Amino acid sequence: MPQQTPTNEELFKKIKSARTIVTYEPTLFGEPEHLSFPEYWKLVDIRSFVDIKHFPYDMGTKRETAPNWTNVIEILYNFTPENVLNKIQNKYEWENDHIRRGKDQGYELSRYLSWEVMKYSNQYQNTSFQQAYFMSPGKDFPQIEQTATKLERIKIRNRVGELQKQLSGIIHRVKGNYKQIFNSMYTALFQNPTPTSHLGDKPVAEYMSEFLLNTYAQALQNITYRWNKYCSDQNEQYLISIITQEMLNARYNTPGGRPEQYLTKTTVAETFSEIQNMEKEFIKNYSTVQSR
Repeated sequence: MPQQTPTNEELFKKIKSARTIVTYEPTLFGEPEHLSFPEYWKLVDIRSFVDIKHFPYDMGTKRETAPNWTNVIEILYNFTPENVLNKIQNKYEWENDHIRRGKDQGYELSRYLSWEVMKYSNQYQNTSFQQAYFMSPGKDFPQIEQTATKLERIKIRNRVGELQKQLSGIIHRVKGNYKQIFNSMYTALFQNPTPTSHLGDKPVAEYMSEFLLNTYAQALQNITYRWNKYCSDQNEQYLISIITQEMLNARYNTPGGRPEQYLTKTTVAETFSEIQNMEKEFIKNYSTVQSR
């Protein structure tokens, strides 16, 4: 029986319960040494917070790409901003702040490095909630889930941009009218060719919620798949008919049959700016030790 994907609430409990709190370690002389970052997670647990089967095997380096001792060091350097790295005087000491040996001799990662690992893992699967958890110290489940939704909205918006480029390529090949075709698409999905005119002048996808972006992305993917597999020798009108069918399906499959209720005044760009500020603050407080 296939393993079920854990809910966000289950992930929250799992990550929280796996945390190790360490306030000091004995030195050579038996006196306690204050640890820079008291929260750590075992690497073996970090691996359990993601789905290992989604990570490809790197044929070039002959190594697995899932989080492991070899690549977490690379992740630490690759995902830390250059301006932060340039200020670190002792790289060996810095590494030891974020990767330590636990009592069972297994490796443990700091909150900051755990966050970077989840950000890295997001290339291969959805780890938005895990990212949100590690970058939100002291926050409760509803707050973390809200941040996760914002991260997912940004990720899906990027995917929608890629799918729209693919559709634009098809329109170009059939010498279609871009404005007419996109108006037909929005009329089918929203019953309105300009559904966001009351919200602002940005592209329509910028005003879509995370839920609606998912729905829209699936419809765009279906259009591209159907055209490339069955209809690539057809004309503009046939393309419009496929677009209309898929967008009407998306409309009818939306709860209440009204996708327009999932439009929001806050654009994805504004959400991205908010997340960037959160990440900058987190990096400032957790990437390096301010004073030793």
